[in-house]
Amino acid sequence: MRYALLPCRSGVSEPVSPCTLPEIAKTGANSVRLFWFARMGIAIGEAEASIATAVDKGMLPILELHDSTCAWELDGLVRYWTSPEAVQLIQKYQSNLIINIANETGPPSAEEFRTKYSEVVQTMRAAGIHVPRMIDGRNCGRDAELLLAQGPALLEADPDHNLIFSAHLYDRMAPGGYGQLFDAARAKKLTLVIGEFANRGEHVLVRQPARLGQGSGAHAAGQHQEYVRAADVAAR
Repeated sequence: MRYALLPCRSGVSEPVSPCTLPEIAKTGANSVRLFWFARMGIAIGEAEASIATAVDKGMLPILELHDSTCAWELDGLVRYWTSPEAVQLIQKYQSNLIINIANETGPPSAEEFRTKYSEVVQTMRAAGIHVPRMIDGRNCGRDAELLLAQGPALLEADPDHNLIFSAHLYDRMAPGGYGQLFDAARAKKLTLVIGEFANRGEHVLVRQPARLGQGSGAHAAGQHQEYVRAADVAAR
């Protein structure tokens, strides 16, 4: 997968609009993250235009809630995802949609991460949501090791066994660390993506998909475009 991350408006505090999606498609991205918020008073139905435009442009939309970024407040997000309006929208695009449950959460412990996300995954499946769900690492998305350690248990807890794990690699790693990360995910049969990464060590990171015979990442733009690129690197 090659995806772009590009807010349409001036800041990440506003949901993405379909206005930038045709431009994102020109980058060659085949998927795109769509910022969304449960607490801004905007109905989930307002996201449909962006979802439909992404699909029309040949990109897989990844709809994600940012209300719990660097926090641990999942209950309100789950209520939003499982509302009748949200379930109806998700089911309409079931063949062309990924749901990122909560961007860059901050659980207090590995045990709480596993226990709470197991509950969340099962609640959302019971509500009729059967698209792939994406789960970010803790420490504002940076803890890839937690995903490797807890991913198998979460996958087992999911009735559909259909989860994607996303790490945001902003911390410097030794050159061999990237390869070890992907190899470990592959060994555990986890689908791991690199949702975001900084411009430190990226030349090493972007070579990993070719080594594994997977797709490569694409540029991301927006308010951090000089510092951040986003890649979606499947390790499964």
